[in-house]
Amino acid sequence: MKRIIYIILTSLLAIALAVAFIFVSKTYFKQSKEEPKVINSPFGTILYADADTISKLQITNDVDYDLPDIVECGEVIVLTVENKETFYELNKRALGVEYLLAESFARHEGLFVRGELCRDTIDMIEKLHAGVGDIIAVPLPEAMIREKNLKLVAAGATKDTHDGLYSWAVRENSPKLKQALDRWFTPNLRNRAKSEEQMLVMTGGARRHYIAPIFDREHGKISVYDHLFKKYSDVCGWDWRLLAAQCYQESMFDPEAQSFAGARGLMQIMPGTAKDLGLPLKQIFDPEQNISAATRLIRQLSNDLRDIPGSTNRMKFVLASYNGGIRHIRDAQALARADNMKRFNNWESLTPYILQLEDPEVYSNDSIVQCGYMRGSETVGYVSNIFRRWNEYKHISPAR
Repeated sequence: MKRIIYIILTSLLAIALAVAFIFVSKTYFKQSKEEPKVINSPFGTILYADADTISKLQITNDVDYDLPDIVECGEVIVLTVENKETFYELNKRALGVEYLLAESFARHEGLFVRGELCRDTIDMIEKLHAGVGDIIAVPLPEAMIREKNLKLVAAGATKDTHDGLYSWAVRENSPKLKQALDRWFTPNLRNRAKSEEQMLVMTGGARRHYIAPIFDREHGKISVYDHLFKKYSDVCGWDWRLLAAQCYQESMFDPEAQSFAGARGLMQIMPGTAKDLGLPLKQIFDPEQNISAATRLIRQLSNDLRDIPGSTNRMKFVLASYNGGIRHIRDAQALARADNMKRFNNWESLTPYILQLEDPEVYSNDSIVQCGYMRGSETVGYVSNIFRRWNEYKHISPAR
């Protein structure tokens, strides 16, 4: 009798433990599933915003811009964020599976592709509706895309994960763009992009043509474009060898070079800048037209920076503005003034403040910084490399 009671009690205990385990497991996995996915962006913000933040987002403006408008313009602008899955740079080559997929779509439609880096999900959505970009080329949760207040539709590249289906997104009033993206994408394209990325990483990311920094040292020839640097150097009043050094830094003397951001040609002119300078998009890869436009831009920046003393010092400010944007350089000067640094017009004294524009605690201070994040280390390195190469070129080729 005691044995029977023992067996019954033991069985009841086992059943109770099993029920408790099932309850705890369901609760745990439900909580895990509902826990928002937290991925930090390089800006110190959360990439995928939580549902409450998304539901409160109000779209106040929405451009009417579809595939025919993109085709007429000649380029598609993709919104992305910087991480190893979406976009990053290796030796100036844009990589990341999502970006390589964007390139594939652009080729399929006969378009150029240009990227616009964003802070996070909210930034991408707001820039999409403001017309800054055409496609969010970052896989977003389809549940998020379906939120009515966001006015988005899933389109193009998808990604099936244990968290559910993720997809690129476009504005809901861009049906022709959505149709083209859905027609283009097949799951095997993602595998192809991954293979292409692996190959490019193994080869150092180089897809552009590599040309030596010195064409013919023995005869004092820096490049095959020396005659163009000499011809147009008078436009901006610079030593032609400095232009050559800048050109090598920009494109390694590759006239067909194109950056992630959409800069093109020998001197990496942006399409919008080309338009302002009177350079037709169809001529942007032409070496002479590209160099000519670059010298006009340099002259314009030099005029805008007349307050910077010393010709060599001003050249460094101009190069920094050419690379990173003059408004970011002015932000760095504002930081220096706020720090009571008197030599804010001196390049060497200003570089620490340019580097600070990579720090979220600094660039988010909108009472001082007007234009936000800047890749300060890239710009400082850009100026340093050009001046180093210019000094090298001075020993190879005469001034005229």
